[in-house]
This record gives sequence, C-alpha cells and structure tokens, in this order.
Amino acid sequence: MRYCLPGLALPALAQAGAAPAAKTLSQGPGAGDLLQMALSLIVVIAFILALTWVLRRLRGGARHSSGSLSVLAEVALGPKERVVLVRVGDAQALVGIGAAGVVPLHLLTTPVNIAASAPAESFADKLKGLMARTGTSP
Repeated sequence: MRYCLPGLALPALAQAGAAPAAKTLSQGPGAGDLLQMALSLIVVIAFILALTWVLRRLRGGARHSSGSLSVLAEVALGPKERVVLVRVGDAQALVGIGAAGVVPLHLLTTPVNIAASAPAESFADKLKGLMARTGTSP
C-alpha cells in the first residue's frame, strides 16, 4: 500500500487517472483554533479593562463614602493634581493630592454647605429635546 499526502499527486497515479486515496476528515477545532480564541478573549478583556481605567481617569473616579469618611467635592488642578474636600465625622478638611502624595491644606472650622446638584437628565429626555429642536417627531 502506498501512502499519499492530500493535494500531492504521484506521477504514476496522475498518468493512470486514478484519484488519490487519502481523505481529510473534519474533526472540529484544533489546538491552534482554541489558542487563537483564547488570545482573542484575552485581548477583548484587556481592552475593556483599559477603557474602564481611561474613563475613571477622565471622570475623576466615583465619589467614595464609607461611614463617617466621605469625599464631598474635588477640583482638578492639573493632570495629576487636585484639591479634595473631605468630611471626617462632623469636621471637614481640605487636602491636596498630587505627585508628592496627600498633603493637608486646611482644617475647616465651619463646614461648607455643598448644594446637591440637580439629577442628570435621562437619555430619553435629552433625545426628546434634541428631536424637538430639529423638528422631527419620535
């Protein structure tokens, strides 16, 4: 019995007009396919984590609050510097955060009253307002 590689015609078989005897079988995904799928999954997860990190850097992160310690307000002074108003129990402190770390700036004797901001408008309301301005109906 002679062995033949798929796609490789032996001269004797080609002259006789005989078809190659070897057949390829479909066995499902191989190790290469699984490796490619795993790498693609890792790339997608890394992209999601990187996007989350970028959004936190741009928005300044979420306000943290745990019991008697909370962040009341913050102002960015530069790409890595900001001033933060922190509530500790009943007292308030103004601290600076930068490359040098956290630096206490001032302990406030009278608390600052921070007005609650108006709730953000929902996407549906924004879309309706935009469509009303352009003259189209929903």
